[in-house]
Amino acid sequence: MNSIDSMSQIDMNTVTFGDLKVMYYTFRDTSKGSSRSKRHSTRCGIMTNCGDIQSDIWKSLAEQLIVREGEELLLEHLLEYEKEHPRIKKQSLPEYRQEALALHMCRIFDDPGWVSFIPFNRTYRPEGLEGINLYKATSLCCNSVGEYTTEQLKREEIVCSKCGRFTGFNEEK
Repeated sequence: MNSIDSMSQIDMNTVTFGDLKVMYYTFRDTSKGSSRSKRHSTRCGIMTNCGDIQSDIWKSLAEQLIVREGEELLLEHLLEYEKEHPRIKKQSLPEYRQEALALHMCRIFDDPGWVSFIPFNRTYRPEGLEGINLYKATSLCCNSVGEYTTEQLKREEIVCSKCGRFTGFNEEK
C-alpha cells in the first residue's frame, strides 16, 4: 500500500469514514547516511483503505471529515463515553481523543454487536436504537438481568450488566 505523508495526497471531498477506518497501526524506523553522519527517524502511521497514513495526518483527516459531515457532537459523545468507560487505561486526553476518532471512523455506534451499543445509544443517540430488537438475558456470574441485542446474544458470552465481565448467560423467556 502507499504511504500518505501529506494532506495533499487525499481528496477531502470524496473521502469517507470507511476510507479512514483503522485496520492496524504501523511503525517504521529509517536511517539515512552512514557512520557519524547517520540520522535515524521514525514514522508512526495508521493502515486504512486509503493506505498507510502518517498518524498526525490521519487525525487531521478524521477531524475534517467529522466536521464536513456535521458529526462534531457525536465525536464529543464518544470522547466522553471513552473517558467514563475506558476499555484500555489511557494516560492523556490525546490518547482518549485518538481512540474516540478510531471508534468514530469505524462507526462503532451503529454496530449492534458492540458491547456498549445499548448504553451509548440510550444515553447519546436514542434514534440509534429504533428498529433494534432488545432481549433480556441473565448473566451466569452475578445472576443479573440485562438488555442485549440479537448480535450480542449470538456470541457464547455477554458482558454482565452488573460487574462488566464476559460471562455465559441464560436468555429470558
